[in-house]
Amino acid sequence: MTTSVNSPINSPVKTISVVFADDHALVADGMTTILHGVNHKQRDYEFAVVGQASSGRGLLELVKRVPADLAFVDISMPDMSGLDAVPKVREIRPDIKIIVVTMHKEPEYMTRALSVGANGYLMKSCSAQEFCHAIDEVMRGNAYVTSLLGSRPTGALPGSDDEEDQLASLGMSQRQREVVTLLASGKTIKETAFQLGLSRKTVEHHKAMFREKFGIETDADLTKFAIKHGLTGTDWIQK
Repeated sequence: MTTSVNSPINSPVKTISVVFADDHALVADGMTTILHGVNHKQRDYEFAVVGQASSGRGLLELVKRVPADLAFVDISMPDMSGLDAVPKVREIRPDIKIIVVTMHKEPEYMTRALSVGANGYLMKSCSAQEFCHAIDEVMRGNAYVTSLLGSRPTGALPGSDDEEDQLASLGMSQRQREVVTLLASGKTIKETAFQLGLSRKTVEHHKAMFREKFGIETDADLTKFAIKHGLTGTDWIQK
């Protein structure tokens, strides 16, 4: 929750409540250090870190408990990717500002992040100066995309004709898309089978065929493939 305090010269200074979601504590600690070093004399707000989560589901639980104004969210996290978590965070806290901070420099990730509700997209390799600039832009109500991306987004937006063309070119059926999306969101074989009204054997078959076709060796690779090709977010799947 944004609150106001008085500075030594009695001008109002907003306190921005911040949460982090990253499975590497060192990354969150580094961002916290940058926030604490921000020159508040040049801004009308200061920061208060009010929570940290190490997974997507942990982030959802955190924002349910803690009123937050700004969230920094990684993409690759246990049990739920940041791209799946972002729209759910937005449902819980409609006014929250969300900046995705990631190692993924592919434009497809950035396109997906903005399409599901992120306000900004930063690389973990960005400078402290760019980090602060992104915050300024997002808090003003603007979107911000890192200057390190180096190219405009080329990935298909979710639900678009381009996305359907992309999936068709990959040779994926609608059912296989559903299976992969649910598995990438963190659901088990059993949970996926139940939601789709299939047997576990059928789900396992779809998964095996998918892994063989695209050379997917691990569940982490499956998740990365799903994120890259926009197979995230499960609200569109009929229950």
